[in-house]
Order: sequence, then C-alpha cells, then structure tokens
Amino acid sequence: GRVLIVAGVGDSYAVLDTGSQVLRLSPDHLIENNESERERIKAAGGIIARSAHNNGDAMGPIRQWPGGLNIARSIGDRKCAEGGVIPEPEISQVLLPERTGGRLIIASDGLWAGVSAKAAARAVRGKTISHAPGILKMAAMKARGKEDDITVLVADVDTSERDLGCAPTHKEAYFKPHSKLVPHYPLKMTAHSSETWARECGHSEERLVCWGPQGMPPTR
Repeated sequence: GRVLIVAGVGDSYAVLDTGSQVLRLSPDHLIENNESERERIKAAGGIIARSAHNNGDAMGPIRQWPGGLNIARSIGDRKCAEGGVIPEPEISQVLLPERTGGRLIIASDGLWAGVSAKAAARAVRGKTISHAPGILKMAAMKARGKEDDITVLVADVDTSERDLGCAPTHKEAYFKPHSKLVPHYPLKMTAHSSETWARECGHSEERLVCWGPQGMPPTR
C-alpha cells in the first residue's frame, strides 16, 4: 500500500476521510490542550500563563511567555524561542490499504475552531475538490458566527496502481464518484519527532530559526 506522511507545526492540521473512518493526522499544538507541550515549555524555561486585563484578571487561552503564543510549536516566531516555542514538526504516517481511496483535508484554525473533523468530512463527501473548500468555509462561518482568515486544501488520495503522471481533465475530476469509498480495516497511525524521522530515513536535520515579536509575561 501507499504511505501518507504528514509533518505538523502549529494549529493547522490534516484530516483523512476514508468513508468508513475519519482520522486526524496532525498533533494538537495548542498549549491549553497539550500537557506534554506545557511541560516541555516549562522545562525549557518558559512561563505558562494567560494574558491579563489591566486590573490583573486573567483572560483568553493559556499562552507561553515571553512571546505570548497560544501554540507550542511555530515557524516564524524567533523571539518566542526563549519561551520554549520550537519550529520542529511532529511527523505522523499512515499506511493506506490497497484499493482504498480517501479525502485529505488540510486547514487552518479558522476552520477547526468551529467545525469538527467528522463534521468537515461529512460536509464534503460526494462533493468535487473544486467546490469542497468553499463548502467548508461557509460551514466555519455558520458555526462561529463571524468571519475569520481561513485556509483550506482538499485533495483526493488515490491508492490504485494506475498511472498518476497526468492530472484528470476537468470533466473527469468533476464526475469522479468521490462518495464511493471502499470500506476497510481501521487505519493505524504512527508518530515520530523530526529527529527520529531524520535518523530512520538517514537524512540530516536542518534546524529552523523562528522570528516574531517580543512579549512579556502578564502581571500577576
């Protein structure tokens, strides 16, 4: 079978819908939801706390300081590195069974903050990949009741042995029966750190450097 590999950093993540199973392929890097990342940040010398009003009352999600990000891993926030933020991705892989297709949805938190993985998968089953992103955008706006910056990528994963050298014509893509997905046994996903991945694949790892504004911890 074919192997699907996803490297994730931040609060955008990927979901795979096989028709019989909806699988989240990316880890949750929101500090509020990830105890192991909170412990890693504290071990690196960062402070875990919420922002504060002028009167000292806490507000908003849990963040790291200095920096004030609510995610533990990010590309592009160098000055948050002192507070434990790292650009290193967590890598997951799933072995797709033979003769089974699937739909991959990759989106930013503008979608996932209001729409669950299963709801997103159901919303675009049987829809063309050209129409699917717009459908998901409207679902997010309806669920959250406001506009937000949203990035959505939808792709169909083909596990057949046919020649993949040429993209389908517009007509072929439009009339492809995306909803007819073959049931199969549950997929098993494995996770790696980028260091483990580099070691297992025999590649050297190049460290990235983050960039961003400087922040200070709130007054307690």
